Amino acid sequence: MAAHDAADRIYDALVKTRTISKRALLTYRFGRCRCAVLHVIESPNGVILGFPRYKMSRSLNSETSNASGRANNTEDGDRHWKQHAGYFVSDVNIELRCDHARKTINTNEIDSDLKKCSKDRVVLLSE
Repeated sequence: MAAHDAADRIYDALVKTRTISKRALLTYRFGRCRCAVLHVIESPNGVILGFPRYKMSRSLNSETSNASGRANNTEDGDRHWKQHAGYFVSDVNIELRCDHARKTINTNEIDSDLKKCSKDRVVLLSE
């Protein structure tokens, strides 16, 4: 839990100081809406995956979450989900979400993108 909290604190500080775009190794965006859905950040303790805040439709929110999860992880107790972060773990499926779309990817894809990372640090995702 302490490691997760450290990742959250680092990500929160980068977002609050508006330095996330400079510090992110990669930023994943949906191609159509261009929303940032994942920031990949190098830290002294490992690679952090930072997930920006997002809002879900009422119907999808009730289908994919429960009341205690919404109470603990949303800004308004309902459907405005807080930003959060955690450390990179290989071969795990993660869901990327924004106000307009969602997509599941495997963290091995992120690892592959990091290895071929060049000057262009934005990865556009199809929805």
